[in-house]
Amino acid sequence: MVKISNKAEQTLKQVNPVNELLNVTEGVISFAGGLPSSELVNHHNYVEILNRACLDVNQSIFQYGQIEGDRELRELISEWVERYGINTSDSEVMITSGGTQAIELMTEFFIDPGDYIFVDQYSFVSALEIFKSYKAEVIPVESDEDGIIIECLEEKLKKYHPKFLYIVTNYNNPTGYSLSKDRRRKMVDIMNEFDITIIEDDPYIELNYDAPFIKPIKSSGHPNVIYLSSFSKIISPGLRVGYIIAHEDIIRKVMKLKENKDVHTSNLSQFVVREIVKDHFETYLDTLRRQYKAKRETMQHYLDLYLHTNVEYRSPKGGMFLWVLLKEEINVTELLNFTLKRGVTFIPGSVFCPEYNEGSGNYIRLNFTNPDHAQIKTGIERVGECIKNMQDSIVTI
Repeated sequence: MVKISNKAEQTLKQVNPVNELLNVTEGVISFAGGLPSSELVNHHNYVEILNRACLDVNQSIFQYGQIEGDRELRELISEWVERYGINTSDSEVMITSGGTQAIELMTEFFIDPGDYIFVDQYSFVSALEIFKSYKAEVIPVESDEDGIIIECLEEKLKKYHPKFLYIVTNYNNPTGYSLSKDRRRKMVDIMNEFDITIIEDDPYIELNYDAPFIKPIKSSGHPNVIYLSSFSKIISPGLRVGYIIAHEDIIRKVMKLKENKDVHTSNLSQFVVREIVKDHFETYLDTLRRQYKAKRETMQHYLDLYLHTNVEYRSPKGGMFLWVLLKEEINVTELLNFTLKRGVTFIPGSVFCPEYNEGSGNYIRLNFTNPDHAQIKTGIERVGECIKNMQDSIVTI
């Protein structure tokens, strides 16, 4: 019998419900994944872009590339993030194969078995899986609609000494909440007092609908902040292009870890992203924001119409998700089983918790960016019908 590593065993024990439900596609209206609109993903003229790649004089795009990524793309990113208040250079930028690889590289760089990682009370499920695969002790920090509660963070820092705090500062997955400006300032004080590293994951920053985004913690210039982001949510998840911004010394060291994984991110994917960013990208983002805002409004309208007294939610100012609290008597797992039979999927809120806790079980996460307006109406109506049937059966009993 083949003997596999402990790390592989640890990873295989984990089941990602998001990926499991993403595989349920046949005739299904999916509110499950963090997927962008297929219409907007196909907005770009990929045939023309790929033709330009093939006409490249020296065909270097089809050779091995730089471990740290295409220099022109890194320069473009360093210029682009100036709008976030981040002052950097291409030497402090490394291209990764998606945002998830950036998280994994940071975990490998920092974590030994038994090390502590602090996370938001509700966090990106793939990040949690990665942390646990490295046998880290993941400690949730209580949060509210303004993000992680600073007093709770300080209390835990007096008890534990984490290698880093992982946080999605803008339009968190799954809640859609952002860390407030005041709490971001206090995070800088906390880094100084406790000498803690912050891994700031920010893939949703451009998906702001009601007000300008809040500048990242990284804009403070504090050297203890490592900034991660991705083009998956605003261009295409299939291209698998993300990036890390950190001190040049860290980038040089992490390059070796990156080299051992896949040598470098696909040159072709980097070329496509580079060409899109150079070509009226801000105009495209304005279109994306308008369409996503309209979809958010549609979903909220039908939640109010079909679920009204059974749910509570706060309209997110950006991102891809509605974080919906169901009435206590509605069992989320049973509801999902019913909606699957009606061809609708969503993600139970409990999967985003490092450890199941009181109050986590009756949330559901609904994605509004991928389904079209008609699918949103039909899907939410079906969820409402399933809830009514469940309530009727309880009354009958």
